[in-house]
Amino acid sequence: MDEVFMTPEINELLQQNYAFISGGHSPKGNLLITFPDCKVEVSLTDDQHKALLSYLVNAALDKDSGTKFSVVIDRRNSNWGVIKGLLHCVFDIYPGTELLEDVYLLQPSGFIQTLKFFFHQSNSIFQNQKLCTLYSLTELYKHVNPSQLTHDFGGELYYNNNDWMKHRQLVELLSQSFCQLNEDLNAATVRMVSGNQSEMTAGQIKGEIETLDGGLEQFKQRVEKSLADAGAEIVQLKTINGETLSSADIPPSSARHVSLVERVVAEMDASLSKYVLQHGKQKTTLERCFRARQFEEENNRWCAILDEHLLFLMNFNPIRDTAEEIKICWSELEKFNALAKDDFCKGEEFYKTWQNFLAEDSEESSVLPANRDLTVNKEEEDEGDDESGKSLIHDNRIEVSCQHYNEQLSLYNDQLQRGIELHSHIEQALKWQREGTEYLARNIPAPDAKKSVYEEEFDDIDIFISSVSFQNLTDNKYNDVMTPSVKVTVDDLIAKLGNILSSCRERRQQLRQLVENREKMESKSRVVSVESSVSSDVISATFSEDTDSLTSTEHVTCDSPTSTSSSSSLMSSEGLINNIDKLYLSTKMNREFSQLKPVMQTGTIRRKRGHVIQELIATERIYTSELLSIIEGYLQQFDNPELTGFIPDDLRQKHRILFGNIEDIHKFHAETFLKCLENCEPTLVGKCFTDHKTKFEMYGIYCQNKMQAEHLIEQMGNYTFFQVCQKRLGHRLPLSSYILKPIQRITKYHLLLRELIKMATSQQEKDDLGEAVESMLDVIKYVNNILHQVSITGFHGDLASQGRLLMQGSVDVWVGRRRDKKPDVRSKGHRRHAFLYEKLIMFCKKKEDQQPNEREIYLYKNSLSMSDIGLTEAPKGGDKRGFEIWCQGRTDIWMILAPTEEAKEDWVKEIKRVLFNQYVHHREASRKSVIERQGTSDSGQQKFISLPEH
Repeated sequence: MDEVFMTPEINELLQQNYAFISGGHSPKGNLLITFPDCKVEVSLTDDQHKALLSYLVNAALDKDSGTKFSVVIDRRNSNWGVIKGLLHCVFDIYPGTELLEDVYLLQPSGFIQTLKFFFHQSNSIFQNQKLCTLYSLTELYKHVNPSQLTHDFGGELYYNNNDWMKHRQLVELLSQSFCQLNEDLNAATVRMVSGNQSEMTAGQIKGEIETLDGGLEQFKQRVEKSLADAGAEIVQLKTINGETLSSADIPPSSARHVSLVERVVAEMDASLSKYVLQHGKQKTTLERCFRARQFEEENNRWCAILDEHLLFLMNFNPIRDTAEEIKICWSELEKFNALAKDDFCKGEEFYKTWQNFLAEDSEESSVLPANRDLTVNKEEEDEGDDESGKSLIHDNRIEVSCQHYNEQLSLYNDQLQRGIELHSHIEQALKWQREGTEYLARNIPAPDAKKSVYEEEFDDIDIFISSVSFQNLTDNKYNDVMTPSVKVTVDDLIAKLGNILSSCRERRQQLRQLVENREKMESKSRVVSVESSVSSDVISATFSEDTDSLTSTEHVTCDSPTSTSSSSSLMSSEGLINNIDKLYLSTKMNREFSQLKPVMQTGTIRRKRGHVIQELIATERIYTSELLSIIEGYLQQFDNPELTGFIPDDLRQKHRILFGNIEDIHKFHAETFLKCLENCEPTLVGKCFTDHKTKFEMYGIYCQNKMQAEHLIEQMGNYTFFQVCQKRLGHRLPLSSYILKPIQRITKYHLLLRELIKMATSQQEKDDLGEAVESMLDVIKYVNNILHQVSITGFHGDLASQGRLLMQGSVDVWVGRRRDKKPDVRSKGHRRHAFLYEKLIMFCKKKEDQQPNEREIYLYKNSLSMSDIGLTEAPKGGDKRGFEIWCQGRTDIWMILAPTEEAKEDWVKEIKRVLFNQYVHHREASRKSVIERQGTSDSGQQKFISLPEH
């Protein structure tokens, strides 16, 4: 039963001594509940009876579940009506239970009550087996020993109702005090265990420890006071009539109260001991957590210091334009390293101490925080609160910072070293350029010069040619340390050195030709001096003309003394002969040089063609490398665990939109197209483009995704993730500049091919290059069409099912709605943007009031199926730029006016091609249908038939 306490109503019933527990027991050991004979009849309701009996039973039961009761009812002076109600209450409180074992009833005496008993005994309440009806005390003594009965029954047991009630009230007050204290102890224990130390600072945890100690001291004082009160109460319970009795002498009713107080004291002691034990554990946990939080705060402090150093590195740019700037930059990096290295060493030493602390006390991990912006694995973050402490063990920010610092410092040192090497190679190349320019500016030795002069000239030119090398400038290891200006300088140097080397080789050929001429004419000693002067003038002037575009140094020729004549010398025979010979020799040398000039022109063309092809291959390598840097430096970093924390959720699933099919483009260029360019003959460059024309159409997919990518970058381009990737790559420009590379590249190929056409050495080569130019223009046209297509809005069909987009452009449109009436072209037509597909021609209206930098938007207006239209190429009396399309039956006629005649021809050509392809397809389908029908009608006897020829 639930424990109850004395209420005012129960207190009033007990004061009337209506029923009580004296402490006596039946022979079976059952506790006696006594209802004494009332001198004055007391009328109680059933609820009052039940409340009183419940209180007495609970007071007697306490925590002892083995207690049973026997009830002694003295109603000798009462009547059977009252008895019947009382018995009902007694039996109804515990129906069918074993708590109530016997009920002894001293029935009313007298003749009348005896007669009434015979009328009531048939009632079921009197048939209860636990009821024993007695006529006198003597019969009661047979069932209960008089020593266990109070004086009211002539017994020997002492019982004072007032003392019992007073003692009971004291016991209940003590019990209530203990219950409250026990609840406070339990609440404090729960508060200790459920405390969320993960959100506390070290100072807060220290305050929690002090609060915990104060709470323990407070509870100890309360328990000591309660124990003192209990001791005083026990003394009071043992005092009867002013005399303090021993435990053996006190009445049973008081003895039971003493026992209850002693048990409460014992339970209070046990609760306090349990709390003290829990307090000790919790305090130990808090103290460990306090130490852990101190470590954590120190860890955060070091992380902040190291992050500040890393921020400097992130903003540090080792890629510079000159060697002097690189040296200054390197000096700054060394000064920074001298200051930062000590912090990183101390931070790393603290990190090791931190890890040792965590490893030594694994229990401490359960009080460590789970979410403090740590660098941990995603799987570990998802394990839940049970593993929350373990995540801090993986707080490897200091370790990652140190590792990143060392890697970044090593990378910068390497880049600076390679930058110095690159600029030294550039200086050497500039030196070669100066030497080559100076050499080419010198005059060719005169034909009459000594042989040793020619040998010295040959040695000089051979030494120069053998010393010049492009390998260092074209080495891929320098690609990432070139600024745009340096790259331009390097490309320009390579081109100029190539021109100088070609010119030097041509100079060497000229020298060889002059030596051969000199040997042929050695016999003509009279005209040697004249020959030398003329040949020097002619060849030097011609070479100066040819190499003027290769060097900025002006070619200077030395005038021979014999080249200047005076009037006196012309009057002499010797002077006349000399002038005739000079004229003859000049004519001869010009004729010989004219024979040499075509060879020089062919060599120059091939040289220039080689430079263009070299530029094509070099820029293709750079382009492929840049694509790879975008893939590795940005796209693949989405899967890098170190950068997971920098990627917002709204960006994590959109990286494919951002980069499109850039991986496919890189694979095509790196594995196929670049190798084709590197391995093909110079005359077969055009084939590389025409053979892979369909592969270039993958740029359409990339461009189709361009609008979404630009919008995404506009929204998210400033995210830390992109900035970290940019710093790691050393890019000076943001990602938005690099994702334009494919579009920029595809639009440049035809320009290089057109330059090669100018240098073609055969008609076949020109034809191949022309076809390649057309192929690239078709690709650009296709890409441009795709870019316009993605701006169409309002069309609810599936554009992908309409076939390939063949053409698009702005036109003026007039529509005639009645038969035999053409559109009135004198009225103003509607400006539309037309899109021609293989199965559909669509007309859209360009959105007005758009901002200058806003992408064009085309609002869908109407469309015609290509299978339902016809074409009038040149309407009568119409504008030469116009043509008509009409639906079957000519119910609707569409007059279309192109901006130019050339544009009109393009539209007509494409529409005619679509209609012809439809006709061919329809004819083949009809032919197959006829064959199938004929085969069915012949029941399989003739499977093929021949159609009649028309």
